[in-house]
Amino acid sequence: MQEEKSYDECLDNIKEKILILLSQHEVLEPEQISRFLVIWVEFSLFHLKGLEKSGMVMQRNSSGECASWKISQDGLGYLAHHGMLA
Repeated sequence: MQEEKSYDECLDNIKEKILILLSQHEVLEPEQISRFLVIWVEFSLFHLKGLEKSGMVMQRNSSGECASWKISQDGLGYLAHHGMLA
């Protein structure tokens, strides 16, 4: 039996913005996320890696700075739980 995830703990604002952005696009590269959120590419990569560790996003192809990222079911679950899905 699979354990249900608890989404009661809140993420920081940038991570939530990244999840919302990824929920609106099939995949995005860190450079695209950086342009949308007006942050440095390194900053977006830092937050993407943190979200990946928590299972909320995943790399779609390749690795490094050129990788595309997409939201996972856990990321969508977090947004739904906090009323952030459009």
